[in-house]
Formats: sequence, structure tokens, C-alpha cells
Amino acid sequence: VVADGKYFSDVMAAKRDARTIRFQCSLSSDHDVELNSLHVAFMVSTDILIGKSWSVDDQPFRPYPLEFARKTKHQFDGIIQKMTLETTLGPIVFSFPEPTYVLLQDNRNWGDNFEVRVNYRPTVQKGSFDWRKEDRFDVAVDMVLPVETALNKSEPVTIEEGADWVKVDLRTGVRKG
Repeated sequence: VVADGKYFSDVMAAKRDARTIRFQCSLSSDHDVELNSLHVAFMVSTDILIGKSWSVDDQPFRPYPLEFARKTKHQFDGIIQKMTLETTLGPIVFSFPEPTYVLLQDNRNWGDNFEVRVNYRPTVQKGSFDWRKEDRFDVAVDMVLPVETALNKSEPVTIEEGADWVKVDLRTGVRKG
């Protein structure tokens, strides 16, 4: 993770067995910064969710909404150790070694997916916050997938200005960088 060249992340993903992946990361900064959000997100296509249900910890299963509605955008927001997403392929299970702030968000307003968002702080705390350079955000989760999955290492992507580059008008409130 890099923003303004100042944020650092140690990321590790390792297969525990044919269907389980352990994901760990530790985020930090070399300076104090004001943020609106700090989270790690896992996105799941709506195509395999609709008609199915989800659950947290030992709570009853709840169906995914058939249509997007702003009032139900946040399907769940709280501290948990386990989230199960039923899919047409079988369940996806997120297990956290310690109680963790998690948001299940319906993203159909922006794309065709639901997002499991592991938050640095509760989503209900609105507005910006100061993230101090001595603060760390550590995430660890085991994901049990419905099918055997290969783990591929992605390569860094470099974006370079080209002929199709759209210049940003800084007067619109968008800050350079």
C-alpha cells in the first residue's frame, strides 16, 4: 500500500491447505496523517451471492438483498471472529484469530460485488481521524474457499502518463497525488 509514497505494508498470503488461505498484513506510516478510512477489503461477485445468505459468528443466516438500496448498503457492521458467505459455489468463511471490526457492504451502487471490509476502527465513527506514525494496523484472516484455489503472486503495476491520460483540474477539490 502506497499513498504519497509514505505508507508501508508487510503483506503475506500462504496456503494452509487446498481451500484455505491465510492472509496477513501490517500497515504503518512514517509520518502522522489524517485519514477518512483505513481498511483491507475482499470483494465477492454478486453473481454468486444473490439467492443465498450470510452469517456472523453463531448468529442466524440473513439473505442478501435482491436489489441495491442505500438504506441497506451496510449489511453488517460490528466486531466478530467469523463471517460466512453462502455462495452458489459453496460457503466462503472468514475466520479472525481475535475480535475484529468487519463491515459487509453491498457495493452495487458502484460495481457488481459485495465487500468484506476489515476496518481499522468502527465504521460508525464518521469523519476523519489522525493515524499516528507509531500506529499499526495488523490484519490476519483465514479464508476457507468453496473450491480448491491456486495462490498466485501478483506483480507491481506501474501507471505512466500517456496520450489517453486525463488531466485533473485541481480546482475541483481533487488533490494531486
